[in-house]
Amino acid sequence: MEKIKARPGARKHIKVVTGRDQTAIEAIARVGVVEKSQLMDYCGLTNDRLNKLVHSGYLKSRSEYVSKLGAVTVYEMDKKAEHFLEQKGFNYIKHSRYAEVRHDLKLAKLYFECPKHLRDYWYCDKEAADFLNLKGTAGRENFPDAVIILPKDIAQEMNHFCQGDYYTIAIEAIGHSYSSSLLEAKANFASQHFNAYIKE
Repeated sequence: MEKIKARPGARKHIKVVTGRDQTAIEAIARVGVVEKSQLMDYCGLTNDRLNKLVHSGYLKSRSEYVSKLGAVTVYEMDKKAEHFLEQKGFNYIKHSRYAEVRHDLKLAKLYFECPKHLRDYWYCDKEAADFLNLKGTAGRENFPDAVIILPKDIAQEMNHFCQGDYYTIAIEAIGHSYSSSLLEAKANFASQHFNAYIKE
């Protein structure tokens, strides 16, 4: 009698990086860490797809307890995603430290609330400091978390007045431990070096 072959299990790895995958990977690269619900809501990824990205070595996931959010599943970059972005020309990848998860999830919220057409101009802090030649102009604590850097022609299309080559928008996710003096220093730095300042 012929043996009935067992039905093969569902594929655990991805075949290709899709557009939705890339959107998620780029988001994590720009803010450091992203919550599962954000990847599902804003990037259109399913739980199954996220699991496959983890099994395939693109993302790492872990459970975190975050004040005011409770227990959440967060995702970070893994080696294959970093290699993928390097091939796409990404020079900077933001990495989140355990102590900064709550802050960086707040930054991720600001990122996803940003209109899609502006996200490609989102620079993490170190990348923005290098690009705008602002390294050493202030202590690291005064520099914003991210900067949207719009080329002059793009800015003018959006009716932003631009004197120089770029229109810059400083982005700040206010940490729960920020003092009033630090907030003032950050605001002063932003007013000196950027065209606009968004904080939350």
